[in-house]
Amino acid sequence: MRFNQPGIGTPGLPWTADRNRDVVMTVIDLFGIERCMFGSNFPVDSLCASFDDIYDGFDAITADFSADDRRRLFHDNAVRMYAIPREWLHTASSSEVRGA
Repeated sequence: MRFNQPGIGTPGLPWTADRNRDVVMTVIDLFGIERCMFGSNFPVDSLCASFDDIYDGFDAITADFSADDRRRLFHDNAVRMYAIPREWLHTASSSEVRGA
């Protein structure tokens, strides 16, 4: 099976956390927590992994980060950078926030 690489990662190989950990950590190290956020290029990224595989990979790569840093990467930075009005957001309890 041939895998195309639509985004950042390991060309020609399926996306896995192990294969992409160095890429993700290098970007976070270079730009800092405040300037990074996780997202996907779905459906194009489905050429190399499922949405769940990619999300779960980001979750695993950042498992040792603080809860505040993870919330920035998975939520707060996107809200801030895209200027998403607070009234558009569902207010989730901490038990609803994945990984919290």
